Amino acid sequence: MALGLSDIKGILDHWAVWREMRENAAKVPELEARIATLEDRLNKAPGQACPACGALEFRTEKSVPHATLGRLGATNRHLKCGACGHSEVKLETPK
Repeated sequence: MALGLSDIKGILDHWAVWREMRENAAKVPELEARIATLEDRLNKAPGQACPACGALEFRTEKSVPHATLGRLGATNRHLKCGACGHSEVKLETPK
């Protein structure tokens, strides 16, 4: 008894992992388009100039309340350059 291609596809369709792979494969073009849109938006909003290398990729990674002055509204802003990896922590106080 020889199995045809349609028989093999029918057997695979009963396997949950195979069905999930087929569904996910159909989503790839949509996800690639969304990623391209997000990357384009990111490129249109350059970061600050990096004090070490000058690239416009110096961006805030996180902002946390200052250990001592946090109750008064002060924060530590952690910045990192996407080009050279230079990082700094800046104290910001409310105006």
